[in-house]
Amino acid sequence: MNIYKIIPISDKIIDSFRPTRLYIKELAGKKYFGKSVVNDITAYTGSGKIWKDRIKKYGKGQIKTLWVSDWFYCPYHIQQFALMFSEYNQIVESDEWANYKPENGLDGGSFGSRSKRTKEKIRNALRGKPKSEEHKHNMFKPMSSPEVVAARRGKGYDRTIYCFEHKITKEKLMLTQLEFIKKFNASKGNVSALVAGKPGFRSVFGWALVSKPSTV
Repeated sequence: MNIYKIIPISDKIIDSFRPTRLYIKELAGKKYFGKSVVNDITAYTGSGKIWKDRIKKYGKGQIKTLWVSDWFYCPYHIQQFALMFSEYNQIVESDEWANYKPENGLDGGSFGSRSKRTKEKIRNALRGKPKSEEHKHNMFKPMSSPEVVAARRGKGYDRTIYCFEHKITKEKLMLTQLEFIKKFNASKGNVSALVAGKPGFRSVFGWALVSKPSTV
């Protein structure tokens, strides 16, 4: 499996793409290659499971920003550059990097299942990390079990029903954030930003927020 394979750029990707920059950060001897749409990348800590665990261990105050690219305004260009850099530096295979999947500049990594090397990297990062008794108990429960679903919904689950209107068709939908995300396979961050009324997020895939009339 070629984990550095270029993925097709769909209309959905084009519509949701925002100006983005790539960066390299370093923390306690390991580097991380990522992307962000924020203006102040030096203050942005980065994401990724292995990288976040490393931040918890060493502290975000120790993060160094080594390099920041110019802005990319085209999803084709950023994907080509990001995957070329990822493959050339073998950021998944090499222990010099804290990336557990290739960075493609679009979604934070490649699509598809995790490679053997990816799983090994995550296991090594988690080795020795203490787990609570609740965590150990829940590790062996199916994510679809009623107990787990109830716990996930009770923690940070927005039950508000929002009214979304399409800017062109004027069609209206009454959905929760989670229902909207699942229906359109939308980014959780973009939908949350739209609901919160953040600047630059007037619509997602042409759907604008009209109101939030009720909760369930």
